[in-house]
Parts: sequence; C-alpha cells; structure tokens
Amino acid sequence: MNAPVDEQGSPVTATQEKVQWWSWRIAAEFATALAFAGAFFALWPTDLIWDDGAIVVKYMDNFARGHFYSYNPTDGPVFGISGFLHGLLAGALAYTHVFSPLDSLFASNFLGLTLTGFFLFRVLAQYLPDWRAAVPAWVALMVSCPNFVTNVKEGLETPLHVGVLLANVWAFASGRRRLMWFLGALAVISKLDGILFVVVFWGAFFLREWADGRPADRRVAREALLFAGLPIFAWVVFCYAVFGSPIPQTIVAKLMFHRQSTFVWPGFVKPFLTGKALS
Repeated sequence: MNAPVDEQGSPVTATQEKVQWWSWRIAAEFATALAFAGAFFALWPTDLIWDDGAIVVKYMDNFARGHFYSYNPTDGPVFGISGFLHGLLAGALAYTHVFSPLDSLFASNFLGLTLTGFFLFRVLAQYLPDWRAAVPAWVALMVSCPNFVTNVKEGLETPLHVGVLLANVWAFASGRRRLMWFLGALAVISKLDGILFVVVFWGAFFLREWADGRPADRRVAREALLFAGLPIFAWVVFCYAVFGSPIPQTIVAKLMFHRQSTFVWPGFVKPFLTGKALS
C-alpha cells in the first residue's frame, strides 16, 4: 500500500496524519452540534414563554428601548437575571435590533445549545477517542435531560451556561491550563453558582499536579491571578459600580422572601442525598 502524500507529493508523517484526522473530527463535531441545534429549533418552533422566562423577556424589551439591565426603566440597572453572560449577549442583540427581544433570547439559547453539543463532543473525545463510542454517548447525553430541553425554549440562561461549563471541563481534561483559568472565571461570571463547579475542578487540577509530582509554583499562581482573578475582579468592580452588588436579585429574593428549608445543604444537593435525584 502506498504511503499517503500531501499536495506537493511529499510523504505525510504519522503525526501530520493524526493532526489532519483530528482537524476533520473537530470540524465534524462542530457541524453536528450546529445541525442538532438547528434541527431542534426547526422542529420545536414555539414562542410560548412563561414564569421566569417572561421576566427575562421584559428585560430584553427594555434593552431594545436603550435601557441597560432594567426591569422598570425608572429604577435604573437591576441585576435581576441570574445568568449575566446570557443577559448581556441577548441584551446586546435586542439593543442593536438584530433580533426582536424574544428572538434575542432564542439566539443566545441557540448559541448555548451549539456550544453545549460541541464541547460535550470535545470532552468525550478525551475519554472515548474512538468516534464509534463517542457518537452514541453524545446522542444519549444530549437527549437524556428533559429539563435542559425545556430551558432551551424558555429563554433562560441554562444552555449558554452549560456550554461554558463544558468548555471548562474540556480545558481541564486536555491540559490547557490558562484556558481553564479563564473559562473558570467565565463560568463564575456567567452564573454565580458556577463557583461550586469551578472550586471542584480547580481543586482537581491541583490534586492532579501534586500526584504527578508537579506541585503548584509561583508561575501557576501568576497565571491563575492573570487569567482568572483579573476577569473576576473586573466583573465584581463593574457589578458594584452598576448594580450595587455582584449578587443577583434572584438570589436575594430566594434567600430573603421565600420560605427556607431547615436543610443546611444547597438545594441541588438534597435530592442526591435523599435518593430522589433520579426519581
């Protein structure tokens, strides 16, 4: 069998062949994720928004009128959308009138669903290099959570936030340290409960480095401060200057005005401890 050659007729090395294969695989993964998101929106063309989604739509209405992050324009900016990046992206689309206020939310959700699909492929590629195993796993995971599907068509922040979280997992699994710090910061900025996720993965990173005989040094600390600490610090300063606090009003409302459980763990932990997570 003749060895593969490039366009100039020179032999292709094993490394070059592997790079070409992975380039095609990455392109195919992105195209599949994009097609999945497009098919999802085409096959489920609903404009029905209710509950929390209706609150976010009102913010988008005011973005379109030129009011930044305002529920009531006379009140000024209010951090009332728990997904900051989602609100910022959809708000920019509404403000520029690229899309209607409602379609601006769906555009952000479309991007979030695409990123979720793509980075899920990237994470699976780290642990299932054989695409014949990765593709069925990807399909099963993408259709296994009905609550996620509901959020995609509700205009909420979940799709974009999950995409950012999966990008962080991929950066961790593939050893892209600086990108891991930056995406971890984006996860916190995207939605404050990303802090719990980031603490776990950053902790896993330090444990992995220690187990491999590479304890953290000053260079690692400088990278973490530059690529994670600085973006988070800038975001906190911005929130204090614009909103008065980096704590979303959704959290304040739940803590101050909703009846509280006597259970001391965060709400999402309780179902796992009581055996009701999969019921």
